[in-house]
Amino acid sequence: MSLKKLLGFSLGPIVAALIGLISVPIITRLVLPEVFAQISLAHITVQLLLFGCLAGLDQAYIREFYETKSKVKLLTHTLGVNVLISVLLLILLYVFRDEVAYFLFDKSDALSVGLIGCILFQTMLLRYLKSGLRMKGMALSFSLVTILQSALNLIFILLLINFEILGNLHAILSANLISISSVTILAFLKLKLNFNNEPVKFDMLLFKSLLAFSLPLLVSSLFMWVLYSADQYMLRILSDFTELGLYSAAYKLCAALTLLQGIIAVYWIPLSLKWAKNNESIVSYERAGFIVSNVLLIIFLVVIVLKDWLILLLGENYSNALQIFPYLLMFPIYYALAEVASVGFSISRKNKFLVPITASCALVNIVLNYFAIPFWGAKGAAVVTAITFMLYFYLRLYFSNKVWKKVSYKSYNYLSIISVFTLIFSESNFSVYISLFILFVVSLNFLVKEKDTVLIICKKLRS
Repeated sequence: MSLKKLLGFSLGPIVAALIGLISVPIITRLVLPEVFAQISLAHITVQLLLFGCLAGLDQAYIREFYETKSKVKLLTHTLGVNVLISVLLLILLYVFRDEVAYFLFDKSDALSVGLIGCILFQTMLLRYLKSGLRMKGMALSFSLVTILQSALNLIFILLLINFEILGNLHAILSANLISISSVTILAFLKLKLNFNNEPVKFDMLLFKSLLAFSLPLLVSSLFMWVLYSADQYMLRILSDFTELGLYSAAYKLCAALTLLQGIIAVYWIPLSLKWAKNNESIVSYERAGFIVSNVLLIIFLVVIVLKDWLILLLGENYSNALQIFPYLLMFPIYYALAEVASVGFSISRKNKFLVPITASCALVNIVLNYFAIPFWGAKGAAVVTAITFMLYFYLRLYFSNKVWKKVSYKSYNYLSIISVFTLIFSESNFSVYISLFILFVVSLNFLVKEKDTVLIICKKLRS
């Protein structure tokens, strides 16, 4: 894939993430933490149901796209199965609508549960359509759909709430549904699917091969969901909506930094595989680790310095999120760093370790949250998130070194020591001054050691 096309595919997620980041302080000024908590619960419930609905078959569709001659046949054996599963899930949602509503919203709310069901179905369709755009190399169309979804979502939220057409919760869920449905139609028109009335018979061999590929991915995805989202369910059970709302708002701000992981993955994985093919020295990988860890550390320190201003963006009702925010930064930082440090899995084709690693971290997350949340609420959940993602990173690095060449821990330990030290003093009166001093030292050290790299980047940006 050319650099131009890579940039074309990257544009959509980058702009969409920025719109999502802008929308967080807008929404928090429109709704109370309790309502924001309910919105967050609805979103992670859709994600959980989507994993069950897709069953990893969307990834199998991508994997077999170029291998299967009949695209209609492939689609009926993947999306067709997903539609059947989604119908079953929608029936279950309807039957247990009161139980689901009381858990998510603490009241009977059939409309919100119905909106969740509709969002689930449309999101499933959109997943396949966007995959089709990707596989056909339609980079600009893919980015257009991705950007429009985020932009329309924000526009309809503002319209529905400001004109008091619906209550806050219903307005935001309805805006989600309208935006997803709109871009689903657009993606369908862009893709120009041609079925040609092709007769399709059920192919057991194809279906078995699809399941063999998809089911392990389903298990891995569910564990990743637990790692990312189970803490919010546990806050709902073990704490209250206010604590969950504060946590969710701070989490949304930090989650925007997961964009770093996407950018790193786009460029680093192909580069590392190319290096492996050319038998590049391990020194090159360690230098890449040094550069990425220092850049991430500088970003972390800058955000810590500006944290008071960032939390002010959320509004007065969310001021207590200031204590939560610094710890949650560990999630996107270590998630992005894991892409660089554990490249050995991709090179050696030994991804089997990823499932037990994710499962172990998910279990640790649940156990620690069980004890931390009743005593410290949202702050306890944030500290557990920081611990869990640090563990996730180091386990991936350790086992990557086992299956491939041994990469030095030095740069990563450097980041960990400084970030933990900064977090310890993050609530002190001198936290900004301490962070500024550390930022100066880290930046100076990086500029001295990577002066040539910085100069090359500056020249490229100018040109």
